Amino acid sequence: MSKIVFFCIPAHGHTNPTLGVVSELVSRGHEVWYYSYDLMRSKIEAAGARFVSCDDFDMERKLNPGDAARKLGIPFVSSTTTFAFNRYSARIMKRSVGEFLVMMLSMPEIDRQVKRLRAKGYPIKSILDILQNDDTVHTIVYTSPQFQPCAETFSDRYAFVGPSVRSASEEIGKIREKLVYLSMGTVNNDMLPFYKSCIAAFAGAEYQVILSVGNLTKISGLGGLPEHILVYSQVDQIAVLKKADVFVSHCGMNSVNESLYYGVPLVMLPVTSEQGGVAARVESLGAGIRVKRRNGKAVRNAVEQVLENPSYRSGAASIAEGFRKCPGARGAADKILAVCRNP
Repeated sequence: MSKIVFFCIPAHGHTNPTLGVVSELVSRGHEVWYYSYDLMRSKIEAAGARFVSCDDFDMERKLNPGDAARKLGIPFVSSTTTFAFNRYSARIMKRSVGEFLVMMLSMPEIDRQVKRLRAKGYPIKSILDILQNDDTVHTIVYTSPQFQPCAETFSDRYAFVGPSVRSASEEIGKIREKLVYLSMGTVNNDMLPFYKSCIAAFAGAEYQVILSVGNLTKISGLGGLPEHILVYSQVDQIAVLKKADVFVSHCGMNSVNESLYYGVPLVMLPVTSEQGGVAARVESLGAGIRVKRRNGKAVRNAVEQVLENPSYRSGAASIAEGFRKCPGARGAADKILAVCRNP
């Protein structure tokens, strides 16, 4: 039996894909410790891991040179829930002018922190050592070789295992022939004017519309709703996507993976450069449309293009087929255990 430690960014989009791998490892009799923040405790423990809280962890006071796997000589595997990143795939992750300026202004602080880590003995030459995937590092990527940009440029140490998609916990009723699902994710979703414009735009539509608006938007502020438009603070996204015909999304990697896993084409409104890169990949593979104007009329026009043109569903179905050929959580567990045996 191996003892395996997980560290992960404490965000749902980064944590969720790892949970199936945790369950798989635990089911094989291995002990898994998972370091994260308390808001992730219940789902991590449900996966079978021993949860270790980081809420009170003070980086400046408690970090020491013995806290890195490399320094302890422990084998490790990198895990990326976005696209794998190297100088080739970075070409689709182009930054906006504003983001570039912010990055440049922050460079002195970045440089100071890199020097601080080097002084404590960590083998870091530049910020790219943290951000960029290194071909010599064993890496699990939660997408398929088909969906990953420039997959052929990564070494055989990369395991493209496909998305980790959980089962639906409920059934969603479909009250019309077509179902359009809209969600802008769990983080930057305080968009009352946008939601209102979408409701107005879809008021006369013949299809069912489900909006998931998050906890920051008061549903009462949206006004009266037609019977075919249903609004919730949260939904079981997997349950909805199993019935949906189009997904209007901010293009977070998890949401896109889940949509395409069920062969659902997308109408995309990315906010960040990372989401823009995901949207570019979806568009290049013919599985969705990117909308530049963030208003209900533009969204409805794009939705109707997708519904009327079967090529978008075909594009999504092709990606779904590639996902299903991947080894999934079992393959990720196999990769981790292989590194444990042969570091």
